[in-house]
Amino acid sequence: MANLAVTIQESIQLNGWNQGYTHTQYFTGIENIYANSGTLPVGTSCILYTTATSSWYGNTLDLDSIRFMRVTNMSTASVAFTGSISGSYSASVSGSSMLRLQVTGPSGNSGFSLGPGDSFILTRHSGSFQGNHPGIGGGAVYRNITGIKATAQGGHTTYQLRAYGAPTGSTS
Repeated sequence: MANLAVTIQESIQLNGWNQGYTHTQYFTGIENIYANSGTLPVGTSCILYTTATSSWYGNTLDLDSIRFMRVTNMSTASVAFTGSISGSYSASVSGSSMLRLQVTGPSGNSGFSLGPGDSFILTRHSGSFQGNHPGIGGGAVYRNITGIKATAQGGHTTYQLRAYGAPTGSTS
């Protein structure tokens, strides 16, 4: 077994003051690593992985053992954001590629859009998802994530996926 350390570091000097922050999270007892990368032609989709109980085989991962998962859009292009103060924003990519993620669960789906260089991170799959719900209160029941699908939009999109698993009861 191995231990995984994940560090997120923000580095910024603003008005002569260091406003950066570093956070490290440790995951113990790692026994499984799932790595997947590829390039999706524009308009195509693929299932990055699905979850099940007591399985870590192929692209089916044990939902109770996933301690850390990251998917990154490895494509290079510039992203231009336009918006208004009212909160309506849109993004366009020059010459390349948005990676659209569809996170699925028994309660529905949620979509996430990753521009070039963006990452999506999850540290828990069991009991952590509520799709198609208008908010976090008012009867939201959080269920298991059952899979993640990726679609390329705007150009060929290169992605990288890493997932790390440890037996139930290992700490993070």
